[in-house]
Amino acid sequence: MAKGKTGHPDKGLVSGLPPYPIDLSPLLNAYDGNLDAAGVPCGANTAVNHPTMIARCALAHWNQYLATNGEHHCKAFLTQAYWLVEHEVRIGDDTGGWPISFSDPDLERPWLSALAQGNAISVLVRAYQLTRERAFLEVVQRAVRTFERDILDGGVSVPVGEEGIFFEEVAIYPAAHILSGFILHSLDSMIMLHLRVMSKSKYSFIVALLPCIAFLMNLT
Repeated sequence: MAKGKTGHPDKGLVSGLPPYPIDLSPLLNAYDGNLDAAGVPCGANTAVNHPTMIARCALAHWNQYLATNGEHHCKAFLTQAYWLVEHEVRIGDDTGGWPISFSDPDLERPWLSALAQGNAISVLVRAYQLTRERAFLEVVQRAVRTFERDILDGGVSVPVGEEGIFFEEVAIYPAAHILSGFILHSLDSMIMLHLRVMSKSKYSFIVALLPCIAFLMNLT
């Protein structure tokens, strides 16, 4: 898929597509003010592209596209979506994702993030529904598998309690259990189920959240 490609969206589908439930439009000014040559946001003080930032930029443009039918929002959304496809890192034969490579004195290697994975999946699901290009769906299917696997096996999940699962915003051991990343990914999971991206067999991984929620409630 050529870099910078913006696809041919099926406008007949737009009216039936769901907005992202969190309004990220206030972030657009900051993102659009720090775009690289490909039209993808990068950090204000670094030229490195951050997958979470790119996915959120896409989702903000998505909601604006649905609200205004503005073609520039559609083009910006698809620019970010194609970037995610082109920069997927394969993890084994059937899994993929977007490792975070920002330098951190406490982290010695790039790491996966449930937050980045979930946001990116939300973008690519919408890009597939808009364009019907199977490349988007194929990346989604590989990215979803990171939530089925332990951190040590190239995933973003860790066991909690007897049967619970926690999805880590920073998927390294020792696991930090960052609650905000877990909650936001859980929202993306509910969206995936609603949009039927996940097969019936994947419902078991959502059911596994219930013991985790009980675990968190016991901490309060």
